[in-house]
Amino acid sequence: MSSEHGGGYESSGIMGNKNLWLAVGFGLFIIIGFILPPPAGMLKIMDENGYAMDMFSRTVVGSANDIEKAIESGRIQIADKTLSEDVQNSIENGVFQKDYKKFVKEKAFQDAVFSDPVMKEKLIKQAAGKAKLVVALTVMVVIFFATDAMPVGAAALLIPLFGYFFTLDGPGVNVIAKNFFNDAAIFIIGVLALGYAVAEVGLHSRIAALILGGFRGFKGPIFAVTVILAILGSFISAHALAAFLAPVMASIYYGSVLDARKKGLLKDNEHDKELAKMLLLALTYGMNVGGVGSPIAGGRNVIMMNYFDTLYNVPMSFVQWVLYGLPMVPILGVVVGIYMLIRFRPKVRDLTPGIMAIKEELKKKGPMNYGEKVMAFVLGLLLFFWVVPEFLGGFGIELPIGSLGIGGPAILALVLPPLLRVVDWEKMLKGIAWDAWFVYIGAMGLGAFMQNTGAALWIAMSFMGILPDLATSGLGLWVSVSFLSGLITNFMSDAATTALLGPITTNMGMLSGHPFEPWASGLATAFATSFAHFLVIGTPNNVIVYGLARYPDTGERILHPTDFIKYGVVIWFLSLVVMWIFTFIIVFNIVGFPDGMYETAKETMGAAGAVASGAASGAAVEAAH
Repeated sequence: MSSEHGGGYESSGIMGNKNLWLAVGFGLFIIIGFILPPPAGMLKIMDENGYAMDMFSRTVVGSANDIEKAIESGRIQIADKTLSEDVQNSIENGVFQKDYKKFVKEKAFQDAVFSDPVMKEKLIKQAAGKAKLVVALTVMVVIFFATDAMPVGAAALLIPLFGYFFTLDGPGVNVIAKNFFNDAAIFIIGVLALGYAVAEVGLHSRIAALILGGFRGFKGPIFAVTVILAILGSFISAHALAAFLAPVMASIYYGSVLDARKKGLLKDNEHDKELAKMLLLALTYGMNVGGVGSPIAGGRNVIMMNYFDTLYNVPMSFVQWVLYGLPMVPILGVVVGIYMLIRFRPKVRDLTPGIMAIKEELKKKGPMNYGEKVMAFVLGLLLFFWVVPEFLGGFGIELPIGSLGIGGPAILALVLPPLLRVVDWEKMLKGIAWDAWFVYIGAMGLGAFMQNTGAALWIAMSFMGILPDLATSGLGLWVSVSFLSGLITNFMSDAATTALLGPITTNMGMLSGHPFEPWASGLATAFATSFAHFLVIGTPNNVIVYGLARYPDTGERILHPTDFIKYGVVIWFLSLVVMWIFTFIIVFNIVGFPDGMYETAKETMGAAGAVASGAASGAAVEAAH
């Protein structure tokens, strides 16, 4: 049996055998990573899509000793005279090993090395080996997340550990490290600190009363969470909402449970684990589905809009995106709410006591105290910096405040509360869910490894290569690309998924000749990346709620990584189905697409040579077989 005290998770039988799953995970890593040969499709992608040469230029593959011997033997001859002399002098002076990293950055040197068939084949195999290791690492980590074979934070840290030991990126260790600490990583720390501080001063109770105070009973509050908050999450940072609403859900839960204990529905100190999970997952999935509503709901949306403009010269406006995406949000929210009500069977089926308990508590507290005012100010400041510049940017208006990203403002959540003496610094450090942060940085690094080694492209092309003719145009294509992007986004960031698949799927759309392209395939790709429901690493919303969702009396976790798989797979599929039926069939045809869009995009493709890029994508699909 595996149990996390108070967290509501128990597993017995084969799923609870941690040693077995550790052996399975590590065993599959060894088999996939070292024993099985790389698939022929992966080798072709390493060659035809330039991953082998790219990894060679970053010293991820290749060895200075092998290259030096090939040059001395005459197998490698550098056409550029100046570069050739520099290389020869370096070899003669015995410093080639030192100068090697400088030489590999030169295009003429790269071309010379890959002109040797023996060396080229060797480097392609090495590159495919790196991609295969990333696939193996992904399989292993997902098994550990799904089975609780080891603590989720420790499992996530296997990703950077193996990245270092097997040189999955480069050049040098600093590049590997950068995959795990960037603007988004700072943002997550800040949001986790914000969630702690808001709950510590009690501001979360006022937020709860403001949003849910008018709802009573059981179904009303559930739909308020899944529908109203989903719509809000389309225009306000869903990650921030998740951060300060996770403690709110826990408070409403606890107030309802205390009332149930008084009425004899629950024993003393008994928890209704079904209700706790239901409320927190309703919040998580509601926030996730709101990601399709507007361009500012996520970086993935902005990336796709940029592709429409730069690749095809058919820019999409802020309002146009909202017309396609926002109508789906309340419907998705209703579907999430219905699923929660059907799937969960809590003993406590009245949330009114929890909501009223919060309102009564606020009456006793009276006006906002100093700590609440400070955190309300901090929250408002963060929302301003997160929302307003990006919102105005959608209309071409830039504020004179520099490039803040999402991490810059988030640092305020770490600095201002202790600086203004509303929370204790040491307590805040202990209150931050560091394992949730480890999960997120691990996910970021895994996504970078998948993208930089070509592993993600191989997975995508393998999927595309098995599509029937029905799925190569129109509705069939949109369903297929959304299914693929919705699947991959659970393993790597939504922005990275969109960045990787966007050029491929929009090119496929253009090659189909459908008049709705490239917008239709692009929207299908970007919308589906909001549905990262079934792995805790899939999106910051999952990570944040997982990290902050704790029982108010014991402080133990409410959610477990396996809960996302157990309940999220169905929500993931339902989200896709709603998009397929409502958006692709109804919204696309009612809203329509600009006249002449396909023709403009086709002309741009021809002018920019993008048709050749599309052909290359087709070749990669063939290579994936």
